Amino acid sequence: MIIPPLEPEHAPTRVLYVAGMGRSGSTLVERAIAQLPGATGVGEVVFLWDRGLRRDERCGCGERFSACSFWQRVGKAGFGGWDQVDPDEMTALAEEVDDLRDIGQLAGPIVTRRFRARQRRYLEHYERLYDAIREVAGCDVVVDTSKLTSLAYSLRRAEHIDLRVLQLVRDPRAVAYSWTKTIRRPEVLDREAYMPTYRPSYMAALWSGHNALLELLPRLGTPTERLRYEDFVDDPLASLRRVAELAGLDVSGDALDFVSDSGLDLGVVHTVSGNPSRFTTGRVSLRRDDAWRAELPASARRVVTALTWPGRRAYGYDATAEHRAEASGHQDPVPSQRPQALPEPTVWPSVGVVLVTHDRPALMRRALASIRSQDYPGRLEVRVVFDRAEPDQTLHTDADDRPVRVGVNTRTPGLCGARNTGVLDLDADLIAFCDDDDTWEPGKLRRQVAALEAEPDAVLATTAMVVDVDGRSVARTCGTDRVRLEQLLRSRLAMLHSSSFLARRNLVTATGLVDESLPRSMAEDWELLLRAATRAPIVHVDEPLVRVQWGVSSHFVHRWVDKNEAHRTLLARYPAMTRDRVAAGLMAGKLAFGHAALGERRAAWRYIARSARANWREPRWVLASAVALRLVSADRVMTELTRRGHGI
Repeated sequence: MIIPPLEPEHAPTRVLYVAGMGRSGSTLVERAIAQLPGATGVGEVVFLWDRGLRRDERCGCGERFSACSFWQRVGKAGFGGWDQVDPDEMTALAEEVDDLRDIGQLAGPIVTRRFRARQRRYLEHYERLYDAIREVAGCDVVVDTSKLTSLAYSLRRAEHIDLRVLQLVRDPRAVAYSWTKTIRRPEVLDREAYMPTYRPSYMAALWSGHNALLELLPRLGTPTERLRYEDFVDDPLASLRRVAELAGLDVSGDALDFVSDSGLDLGVVHTVSGNPSRFTTGRVSLRRDDAWRAELPASARRVVTALTWPGRRAYGYDATAEHRAEASGHQDPVPSQRPQALPEPTVWPSVGVVLVTHDRPALMRRALASIRSQDYPGRLEVRVVFDRAEPDQTLHTDADDRPVRVGVNTRTPGLCGARNTGVLDLDADLIAFCDDDDTWEPGKLRRQVAALEAEPDAVLATTAMVVDVDGRSVARTCGTDRVRLEQLLRSRLAMLHSSSFLARRNLVTATGLVDESLPRSMAEDWELLLRAATRAPIVHVDEPLVRVQWGVSSHFVHRWVDKNEAHRTLLARYPAMTRDRVAAGLMAGKLAFGHAALGERRAAWRYIARSARANWREPRWVLASAVALRLVSADRVMTELTRRGHGI
């Protein structure tokens, strides 16, 4: 049967594709989105060709597919009738071009002629189908919850589909447990049918693999937003506003009136396939289904926790933090360690804070206010150092317990020289740093000084942080109260931000101050951490007591030259980095990405090879390869990492 393609000038259909694992709450999320003006939910469209056309299963409205007036009008509008569509052909095409075994051709620039032709034929069906749904429903956005990662990769190549992807994630232990349950499929009327069941270990591997692939979509140019099911349940209004922005839907006025404190008011949605909950209408309550905590066997839980560790931690499903929450009977608002029991010193040492600023007066005043509002019992003085800028002497104050002095950088221009200027102008027992666009929580110094004073051999203390970026806040914790040299050789540990540094004075005076020889002050914080850790483990208060501002568009190509030089300096200064497999892979990966960002492809491939040989699990050589192959720009990678509170 010949399905003619849409005309080239035909307007594309906007499709919100919900991707992720089954049993992640996609049916509930889709039905909520479908209540928004301009949106139509149609369920798991990928199964239409089999469960609709072949098996004639029930639509979400309750009627069989062949008796549903909505789907019959869609078939007529899109194909001239469903009898013009060959479901066997679609099955064969899916096996050829919609399978993750072909991820290289789905994601990469090199595609065989046959694959391209067969994929084009396959996508013509989806283009016509979505277009017909839009026409019949009179909507602006079609919501498809097929979830298959391979189909998301395929649809991004469709000429007449304006694809937006909602990556829906749920705690992998909840997902794995849900797939062990036997659930009847009420849409099958002529026999008893049940949803398949799978081993927790198998689902854990799929959860990690599919989410890793979905993370690449925005780097390939596909608009993507991630939504945690737990966040949707906790705050459906905020979640739906985020989704509406992604889909280009207007939710002003009374568009969200179906959401209330008691749940959602949901109507009938013509879903072709999905969870049995799609047949329930009216008031639907929202709650977290945490049955897995009691029902998932301990052995299976340990396996799932181990297999999903990288993604689980990245998405905020920290097992240790959740275990603490279970034990205390509540959920921590951010993934952080329970406050350490710290004995307070009998005599509080004096603290001097160096606040470096450059032409950001409003932000600097906010940072200064957060420093002066500390509940610290001891003496606290501040040096505001203006770097290549006119000093604001109105900041000067002689307050007995919180004096502020203002000066200019008299050393090497840049952050390092300015910090050293402030350090040398202070005579306090302890020295702290704060950037002019960051702030401290009121208890930051008190908690940190207590931790440092309890460890006389330690010379540096840090805290966890909250990253504010692009309107979102991401908590970055470390999961420990001690950081050792071996850890810092293997990772920069970005959550140990310099605005959290509190050092004994001799660290930054007797050992050479902050290193001004590093180009543009790049990696100066990492170097100071390494220097401190060579003397004693770093004391870490794993509570987000510093709020750090990151921008999503502040990465400039010329900085990669300086970053590369700084990383080579660290390699020369700390040769242990080259002897440790993980550390060597990390540093080579950083250099590979830096050279790829500069367009220096020969050097990039050299470091890519070194990184992969040292540690094939190191993700930076993969990202560097994508940039070197021009699959994605370095700026795009950095933007996406920054949005998630990470760096390269």
